[in-house]
Amino acid sequence: MKKRSKQPLETVRPWVPWTLLGLGVAEVGLSIFQWFELRTIQAGGTAICSINASVNCETVWTSPFAQRLGGLTGLPVAGLGVVWGLAAAVCAGALLWRARTDRAIRPAILPVRTVGLVGGLACLTFIVGSITAGALCLTCLGTYLLVLGYAGVSLAALPGAIQPGSDEWARAAGLPAAVVAVVWGALLLFAPAPPARQALPPKSAGKGAGTGRDVSQFLASRPEAEKQALADALAQFARTPAPTQPGLLPPPRALKGPPDAPVHLVEWTDILCPHCRHLNDALEQLQAAVPPGRLAVEPRQYPLDGTCNPDVPQKGDGLRCTGSLALICLEQAPDFWSLRQKVFDAQKSLTRESLLSIASSGSVSRGQLEACIASPEAAAKLQDDIRYAGLYNPTGTPIVAINGKPAFAAPVFLYAITMAGGDPTAPVLTSSLPPARHAAASQ
Repeated sequence: MKKRSKQPLETVRPWVPWTLLGLGVAEVGLSIFQWFELRTIQAGGTAICSINASVNCETVWTSPFAQRLGGLTGLPVAGLGVVWGLAAAVCAGALLWRARTDRAIRPAILPVRTVGLVGGLACLTFIVGSITAGALCLTCLGTYLLVLGYAGVSLAALPGAIQPGSDEWARAAGLPAAVVAVVWGALLLFAPAPPARQALPPKSAGKGAGTGRDVSQFLASRPEAEKQALADALAQFARTPAPTQPGLLPPPRALKGPPDAPVHLVEWTDILCPHCRHLNDALEQLQAAVPPGRLAVEPRQYPLDGTCNPDVPQKGDGLRCTGSLALICLEQAPDFWSLRQKVFDAQKSLTRESLLSIASSGSVSRGQLEACIASPEAAAKLQDDIRYAGLYNPTGTPIVAINGKPAFAAPVFLYAITMAGGDPTAPVLTSSLPPARHAAASQ
């Protein structure tokens, strides 16, 4: 009887496992960076990759798609990137170990390909989500290149059949599933929670409320990281000049608060922007927390749709434009602010029909509203708002200016600067906060 010859072991080129390992580790690093940037946004700051209205990571990371995914998984998309990157790196490391110790590599190839295929399919889903958000996310492009590169190398540069055999499925899924379960569970248990929505002091009791002592005590009670961020924001606000083109500033069309208030806040919003909804809620709290007569809020519109906003290259379905025109048409209505609140409250399910129904549910009839939306006068006012916003080099919405200077939309910042009468160097603020970092840069 003839003896069956032993089959030679499969081999892999040396660069392949190292490349796969590098791609996995790079994705972990990029995802951690994205997670930190997301936390900056959640705390009221601006991400490095938020360059303008069309190239804006924040728009993608806070889109309805990203929010729904985060609600389902318990992690932001960046956290899912950490999970995938660690699974990819561990599987690539196992392949490298087997290749360097002359062991059979098929058991390690199977998990690598599983991770690559799952990552590639997930990328296609995320690309569709990014497109629907209407903005380009540069760091997301980096993620797609790393993940799709890993998938491509795992399919094209590794030997053997791509599909696992009937007795190989456990090996193909076992290691990736174990790593994902451990990392996912660890992140859910130990990853820092998103910054809580910043609460403001209780409602002001009258002109005597909100004294310097009250403000100092409130600021002193904030977490150390928040106090440092506030000190830095106030320092930046202090050294940032106001736009030098006063001739372009149109007079207010609507104002909530006295015209002679020491703090005049102008805000530009988009009806579908989640951060704009949060700002709207924060301004309601702010006006209740500060003494009467201290603050005036002027609403303006900045729809993120190239259909009506020449600053935005991408054209949408027109809902943002219609919403901006509807709010402009309601500015002189006695129930403008309550109707605007209803529009923001319905943001997640808003359609053109529901928008018009809400906007015409008060003192302005449906016919009057639609006639105004279609009028040249409303279109001209919208373009005034867009040109006005251009003085502040917008990268997205909301845009906030205080006494003509670009400002931060974080609630505690708005409270602090309002209580200080617009002066970021007021002792009532500086006495309760640490020195600003990089103070020399402001000199």
